[in-house]
Amino acid sequence: MAAASLYWCIYRRNWISSYYFLSLDIFQHKASTTLSFQNISIKSIHVNSIFFGLFILTSSFSTDADNSSIAISKHLLDSVITRIPFVKQVLVIPCILENNLSTVCYQFSFNSNPIADGPYCPKTLDNIGGLYNYDGITNPGFQALKRQFFESMENDGFDIVDDEGNIRISLPKNTDSEFNYCFEAERDDSLVITYTIPVFPTDLAVPSPNNTVFDMVGFTLNGIPIEGPAPSVINGAPLPDGGTGVAGNVPAIDPCGGHVDPSGYYHFHMQPETINHVLKKNNIYDVFCSNVSQDSYALLGYAMDGYPLYADKDLPGMTQTKYDQCNGHFGPTLEYPFGVYHYHASNKAIPNTPPCLKGASAKHSFSIE
Repeated sequence: MAAASLYWCIYRRNWISSYYFLSLDIFQHKASTTLSFQNISIKSIHVNSIFFGLFILTSSFSTDADNSSIAISKHLLDSVITRIPFVKQVLVIPCILENNLSTVCYQFSFNSNPIADGPYCPKTLDNIGGLYNYDGITNPGFQALKRQFFESMENDGFDIVDDEGNIRISLPKNTDSEFNYCFEAERDDSLVITYTIPVFPTDLAVPSPNNTVFDMVGFTLNGIPIEGPAPSVINGAPLPDGGTGVAGNVPAIDPCGGHVDPSGYYHFHMQPETINHVLKKNNIYDVFCSNVSQDSYALLGYAMDGYPLYADKDLPGMTQTKYDQCNGHFGPTLEYPFGVYHYHASNKAIPNTPPCLKGASAKHSFSIE
């Protein structure tokens, strides 16, 4: 048996001097994913409200192995609760990480698509839509979807504008191989998205890179996935079998750095709370993010390895420290005043998400129903 002590901090956000602690000893059998707490079998731990580091134990334990659970209530400030209104369910369950470590994980379920999205593809060369990072020969780079972008594609041999100056717009599944398209997928607001992340982050020997669209970075506090870089225009979107899709199509992202997956869920390829800084530093003034509040000090969400994701700055008044290769470091935050390893969004890089994850993610960490 191995023992681990978990300390949770309850504090008033605007009065950092007030702290209370709860120590919870969890005993885990190395040969099994079944957890024991004081010789009581635990299948899952139910959490009523989401916010890491802020809860108190409120109920007793059941000795029934089939129905046992620990009910936990988190006491949150109104300012925190209002940021996460779409949480459907939170559990703590046994899990196995990508490095084959058996541990416990949070399992969070959210309703899909909690915010407004768009615009994406402009209708004509005279309109302005969203954004994309063009990797062609003519005028490459992160830019607004407007005349210059599509004329650059035409110059590179892609037929994405018709003879009347209209942009060819299509659902990702409805394409004609004779032409190229600006993609816009349809939302499905009935979906439920579930994330599984470790309660106790465990560092990998070598950080895991976030360099493809299949790399899941994390999720926002209202449950929106944050994924790796958007697909290449020139090479086409990568496929699960290792191949690539049709080249020359643009799965447009909106001014907040997100778009809708063909399966119907909205997700980000950028960390949106700092994206207007990114746009300015890349000389983009045609569009700006209005669907997500900009906040350089905000807790944005959590990475899939369990570490917090923050905007581009530390606590007000603190001297900026040097970040590691994953754009992270250890230090105090409003939510973790005694310090925690956390990632920061860039206010210039494209994408502005962490280039790698320091910790191990859970196996089967993301699902959609």
